[in-house]
Amino acid sequence: MNEPDSSDPEIEELHAERAGRSISSIWIIPLIAVLIGGWLVWDHYHSLGPLAEVTFVTGEGLVEGKTRVQCRSVEVGQVEAVRLNDDLTSVVVTIRMEKDAAHLLRKDARFWVVRPRVGGGGISGLGTIVSGSYVELDPGTAAGTSSQFTGLEQPPVTAQSIPGLRIQLTADKSGGLNPGSPVNYRGIEVGKIESRELDLTRNGNVTFSAYFAPEYAGLVTENTRFWNTTGIRLDVGADGISLKTGSLESLVAGGVEFGVPDGVDRGAPVSDGAVFALLASRDSIEKREIRPVLQYILLFKDSVRGLNESAPVEFRGIQIGQVSKISFDFAPDDPERRVPVLIEIDPSLLSDVAGGGGTPEAFAEMMVEAVRTGLRATLKTGSLLTGQLFVDLDFYDVFNEGEPAVVEQQGGLPVIPTRSGGLARIEDKVMQVLNHIEKLQLGPVIDNTNAALASIHTAVEDSRETIANLTKASAELEAILSDESTRKLPDEIKQTLAATRETLEGLNRDSVAYEEITIAIAELQKAARTVTTLADSIERQPNSLIFGTAGDEPKPPKGRSR
Repeated sequence: MNEPDSSDPEIEELHAERAGRSISSIWIIPLIAVLIGGWLVWDHYHSLGPLAEVTFVTGEGLVEGKTRVQCRSVEVGQVEAVRLNDDLTSVVVTIRMEKDAAHLLRKDARFWVVRPRVGGGGISGLGTIVSGSYVELDPGTAAGTSSQFTGLEQPPVTAQSIPGLRIQLTADKSGGLNPGSPVNYRGIEVGKIESRELDLTRNGNVTFSAYFAPEYAGLVTENTRFWNTTGIRLDVGADGISLKTGSLESLVAGGVEFGVPDGVDRGAPVSDGAVFALLASRDSIEKREIRPVLQYILLFKDSVRGLNESAPVEFRGIQIGQVSKISFDFAPDDPERRVPVLIEIDPSLLSDVAGGGGTPEAFAEMMVEAVRTGLRATLKTGSLLTGQLFVDLDFYDVFNEGEPAVVEQQGGLPVIPTRSGGLARIEDKVMQVLNHIEKLQLGPVIDNTNAALASIHTAVEDSRETIANLTKASAELEAILSDESTRKLPDEIKQTLAATRETLEGLNRDSVAYEEITIAIAELQKAARTVTTLADSIERQPNSLIFGTAGDEPKPPKGRSR
């Protein structure tokens, strides 16, 4: 069979026609659709922002595909998924950020769920009752980004990116302060407490983070003092009872106030991270600051009930120190079992009232000389209402009392001699008087008094009998004188009998002499009863010579009303 000739014109025309029909126009539209779809897919994934995973304790209020993520009320992402963590203790929330918000995922970024809340700082999140809960993002200020975060259960008071001053306050107790509590300056709110946590690295103190707006940051300086104004404060101490209250806002939400003490230079402004002590009250900054250097032991024979640690140590009304500790450990072998009290003295305060050098050694020498010349420590009552005691140092005339005049040592610490003071000293004096009375041996005296009273009683009875006899004799004489025979006696006898009758008539019941004798006998009887009562009272209660008896209330003079 012969092959066709390729040079044949018909054959060339056929080949050309087949070559023109190799790409059909029907494939153009599908191809364009594929290209557009691919571009849309590429554009979708290209426009997607990064993913971030945030761990929360609970997923309350979070809905996949609906819950928004906002930063300062601007939507920057959406919750894509909510699932339980593998250990079932938390919830992992996957957030798809918008592409132009990818830079917000900084390493110190914070997430929290905004929902209705009621707390010490007030009521927040009421708008979410209608719109629903959403996730708030605080981008932070750190360099670099991250995709793993731990969400906050409580919203922060201020965002980290907001400019201002942030400092730390430390206190022994929280004192009712919470995040959101106001920080006031002269009654005007200039900041807020941002956080509160227990700092185990500082002996369990409570640490607060406080924020101040930029315009108020200059108010906080090196010598600024902070104090708690929360609620009602009742102080009971050696100075009595004081009741202090803050504003109505501080009664509800707590609060902090600050200022510079009078007469103190403000100092330079502070920077972020500065640490200040949070005092319990404003009174703490008004008191003179005590920097104890010298320690002394006081040994008291009296009861120290009412003497507390931190009680003041004063010299003639000026505080120079405080009580540090009360414990028998300082003098375990004391034969008198006196109560040891450790006090601390600030030499700078002591120099103001007693003079002396500026070094602790100079003050120690000064105290030795002061003790030698009569410096003693006593317990005194600071408040009769509370019964609180304080330590008083003063000079006494002790050279005639045989007290030691040297500074002894107890457990390596110097000892200042003590003496009883106040009611205890009065009690000692009373006991001395009672001891003297007991040594008087009043028994023989009382016996002799009783014997004398018996003799007086006998004399009174004899006087009564004599008066009776005289009255009888007077009557007999009167009968004799009235007799007829008596009238016949000589005139001399008549005159004698008349004189005798006149004398006896002066002793009758109606005469003045008889009345005076009767009064004298009654006074003798009253005196006898008084002496008997006195003797019995002394025998039963010898101290009545000093204190008297319960019924010894003075009576008002006659003719006068009370």
